[in-house]
Amino acid sequence: MSPFHGRIASWLAPLCVALCVAAAPAIATADRIDGVAAIVDDQIVLNSEVDLASALLLNRVGNDSQAIPPELIEQAREEALRTLIESKLMLEFAERRDLAATGADVDGAVAGIAEDEGVSPDSIYKAASEQGLTRDAYRSELRNQITRMKVMQNVVRARISVTDDEIQELYDERYKNQAPGMRVRVRHILIPWPDEPDPAKYDRMREIAARIRQKAIESGAFSSLARQFSRAPSAAEGGLTTLREGDVAPEIAAQVFGLPAGEVSPVIETPHGLNLFQILDRYDPAEIELLDVQDELRLELMERKVDPEYDEWMGELRKMHYVHIVKR
Repeated sequence: MSPFHGRIASWLAPLCVALCVAAAPAIATADRIDGVAAIVDDQIVLNSEVDLASALLLNRVGNDSQAIPPELIEQAREEALRTLIESKLMLEFAERRDLAATGADVDGAVAGIAEDEGVSPDSIYKAASEQGLTRDAYRSELRNQITRMKVMQNVVRARISVTDDEIQELYDERYKNQAPGMRVRVRHILIPWPDEPDPAKYDRMREIAARIRQKAIESGAFSSLARQFSRAPSAAEGGLTTLREGDVAPEIAAQVFGLPAGEVSPVIETPHGLNLFQILDRYDPAEIELLDVQDELRLELMERKVDPEYDEWMGELRKMHYVHIVKR
């Protein structure tokens, strides 16, 4: 995949689970024979929609479903169902609040991507079609994503505040109260070894890790991949963590501490599993003053609060609507 196609894929990555919203008219005629996965007010989510959306998620690490562990397939399906339900709720909310993206918004987004990449809008649609999306479906996905960004900015982020005390606390924790010495801020993906010591399963996990690494390089969506595939405690924060020289396993230190910012490490095997790291920056806490980093810390604290605030807001929204998940 070319870098351009990889960047198009990164635009599609957060959008693909909503593809079935755009595809619904094409499959609605099958609702008599297709099982219902969920009911959202007077709308339904079909099993075929969830299957298609989860397949698109899993396609990010390859097309061979035989090489993907069943628990990962089930996780992708649960994520797809949750996102499809939330997409319906959010779109309805946005339309009532006049926050839904317009055709002009979509045209502007396509033009912006084309300008950034130095290509024509038609090339954008062609690249999307090679990722499995028709022109109309791609535009629908952009509309959904723009709508989501509008809701996040105007509703969710508006509920968040960061105090000076919180910034001071994070500064003290990260810099002031730390011993001198070089640190590396990274994003981390951990894929644990299977429970059974089966060489064939180990090889499949190595294949999956290699595919995730390639997707991370092509798309630049390391944090999204960490949330989806990592089993490290940092997964919920996009894999964000800090490593200190002398505190990490030698096999990790040897591969990570010499990499430049932005680089993705090779797949690193440890007794715990397969590891990937993306390097963000390096620092010695003894050399950092509060004024140097307070804006950065404020932004980081805002970003930390976005997902929990979104979950709380979405929980409140769900309580205002009828949502029923049909057991399989």
